[in-house]
Amino acid sequence: FFKHFLIFFFTLFFFNSVVSEELKNIEISGNDRIAKETIMVFGDIKKGMFLDEEETNQIIKKLYETTFFSSVELLYKNGILNINVVETPFINLVTFNGIKADKYKEEIIKRVNLKEKTSFQKSKVINDVNLIRRFYRDLGYFFAEVSVEIQELNNNRVNLIYNVFEGKKATIKKIFFLGDKKIR
Repeated sequence: FFKHFLIFFFTLFFFNSVVSEELKNIEISGNDRIAKETIMVFGDIKKGMFLDEEETNQIIKKLYETTFFSSVELLYKNGILNINVVETPFINLVTFNGIKADKYKEEIIKRVNLKEKTSFQKSKVINDVNLIRRFYRDLGYFFAEVSVEIQELNNNRVNLIYNVFEGKKATIKKIFFLGDKKIR
């Protein structure tokens, strides 16, 4: 009995994983900024293609990799692929307050990940704050403080305002040597 059960189970599993259906129609919901055609290009989705579980997982992965979506759900039934997305906010404006030297500001703008007219991701905000702190620490401003304000706007947009307090630059006033005063 057990042997027959295993054969039945593996046969069922194998045939379910290889069965694919032809894609007859695509319905996309939740998109405002990003056009249906663009989503189809990013996901490499075409009518008439054959979809299986592996292919649907690849579509989800490709759509997430664009960073345009915070959520992607696929439902494939009777040849119809329903894609429901939630778009990430769009960065309208990035502002840096408290940076005195223009050359520092220009260098920071080059280094940060989040820029105007790109998708907003909270995890990258933390990375950018740490990057700015590291930049100032390398310049000798060991006590620089960086905070960020996220202003939510209409139409799923945000403004990022980085507030930087440089503090005083660390300096070395004296060096004392302890121990043997002979230098060899």
